[in-house]
This record gives sequence, structure tokens and C-alpha cells, in this order.
Amino acid sequence: MMGQPGGRDALNQLLNQQQEEPDNGRKVKAASLAGLKAAVEAHSALEWDERMEALAGSEGTVKTDDASDGTTQVRFPAPIGMVAWLPTSTLQDL
Repeated sequence: MMGQPGGRDALNQLLNQQQEEPDNGRKVKAASLAGLKAAVEAHSALEWDERMEALAGSEGTVKTDDASDGTTQVRFPAPIGMVAWLPTSTLQDL
């Protein structure tokens, strides 16, 4: 890996991923499909992906909030098994 172009950067990225900050821990529930999709499509920093349909109405754990753009990164456990940035306004605290 180190001998390849960008190898040192790639290695540093892998190491940084292992040192992720712990989740915020706040439990949230995502909005219904219609509300979630409309809010994501209306948000300039986000893009709707069909896989996000599985997030509608699901419960997850907040990893981090970004007050600068009104988004929240949420970890959804199995069977969804996805981490996604969503508009904070679409999340209900549990």
C-alpha cells in the first residue's frame, strides 16, 4: 500500500476510521417516507438515494449533529445497517 501513489494517505484514512469518535448516543426516529424524502430533496447539502427508503420510520443513534447546515448523521442498526446524513428537522428524539 505504501508503495502505491496515495498509499500513505490511504493508510492514514484507514487508521482515522478506526479512531472514530463515539456516537452522540441520542436515540431518534426518522420521519415517514414522504416527509423524509421531501426534506432530503429540498436540502442543498443532501441527495436522495433509494436506499434511504429503509430509513423511514426507523430508529437510530445519532453520531453527530452539524448545526451549520441543519443535518444529523445517524447510525441505523441491523437489519438496515446504514449510516446516513439526514435533515435534523426530520428526526424525532426518543
